[in-house]
Amino acid sequence: RQGPGTYHLCFSIPQSQKASTLSRLKALRFVPAGKIAPAPACENQEVGFFYSNKIGLIELLFISDT
Repeated sequence: RQGPGTYHLCFSIPQSQKASTLSRLKALRFVPAGKIAPAPACENQEVGFFYSNKIGLIELLFISDT
């Protein structure tokens, strides 16, 4: 990304919706930008980045169901 503007958006997703969310992203032609992995900066909750030519980069934070 060049110049000012939004770099990416982050969405929190309950773990119970992880599979359906990933399926939906695939249907919308988002591609993974790396592996989903625990993020120390987010209390070791899983984080994944996905890219779409139409939208750009998004981050998903998979949070524990409460």
